Amino acid sequence: MLSPETRERLVCSHLKYQEKSYESRESDPGKKRLMMTALTVVLPLLPGKQEAWRQFCQILQGSRHGDYEAWRERLGITQEEVWLSQTSLGDLVRIHLQAEHPEHVWAGILASHRPFDRWLRQQLLELHGLDLAQLVPASAHELIFAWQPVSF
Repeated sequence: MLSPETRERLVCSHLKYQEKSYESRESDPGKKRLMMTALTVVLPLLPGKQEAWRQFCQILQGSRHGDYEAWRERLGITQEEVWLSQTSLGDLVRIHLQAEHPEHVWAGILASHRPFDRWLRQQLLELHGLDLAQLVPASAHELIFAWQPVSF
């Protein structure tokens, strides 16, 4: 089991922004490039919370789906992937979001007083044991390795 300090370091060290360019494979010079920025967050689940987390995900896709869609739209989220990794250190949840301005996503999650947003923060606190308001994204990231195929 991870200590609270280790959990917080893990989460803060995995908050990152990536700028990615996506271009059409067609050679049409009139088409514009789409610049998308990604936010990736890794959150450890508290021990024994995997089933509750799965139920939380079902609620987001079921009874709270409309609220969740509105939340994503409000924060400018254009794509989302959520992964569960079961490791020897415990369960980790990796959330990958694409948004034009990911810094607005983080600020929106922390600052909003809307009922759904408060409910969402409470669920994340209960499932991950982290007070998200206490976390500050790491200010410096060092790119160690990147790869991209050569286009012809």
